Amino acid sequence: MITKKLLMLIVVVSLFIGAFMLSMSINVALADGGGGEENHHGDVETCDNPTFTVAVAAENTRYNVTEIRVPKNTCVQLIFENKDNVEHDISADPIEGEFSGFAVHLLTAGVGNTTFQTPNKDVTYPVYCTIPGHREAGMEAKLIVGEGSQEDTAGVPGFEVPAIFAALIAVSLAVVVKSRKRNL
Repeated sequence: MITKKLLMLIVVVSLFIGAFMLSMSINVALADGGGGEENHHGDVETCDNPTFTVAVAAENTRYNVTEIRVPKNTCVQLIFENKDNVEHDISADPIEGEFSGFAVHLLTAGVGNTTFQTPNKDVTYPVYCTIPGHREAGMEAKLIVGEGSQEDTAGVPGFEVPAIFAALIAVSLAVVVKSRKRNL
């Protein structure tokens, strides 16, 4: 039989583990950041002579678009404007052997740009601001290459931190409910 003290210990430990995992994901995001404008390229083809240009603006923790449509197998110039006097960026994670990804990071209001090569297939990638809390506040979009794909392509396979945190809370609540039913 589970005592109230043991039950509380399980709930508290689950919450601490979830908080730790969330703080680790924020530390990873901060470690990937830096100052000024950045360009990231993976081990796939990059380009220097863009034939297609897209522009995205950030204001009030939102992008001005929710979809960025680009053609397949094209060198694209991305122009990013930060209209706020706070730090913003726009980033798409690289996919090894498929997509170089990109990032433009601005510490304050201004304009930056980068170029990237789109793959020669229909696919959709998540695009988001890496500043802690900005993506969760709605600063995200989809990069749709060609016709796009049914599912977003994630840069890292496996569970995301919010899913694991939710699972820990669900297990804790299940233990609480089960112990209360036994006491009735």
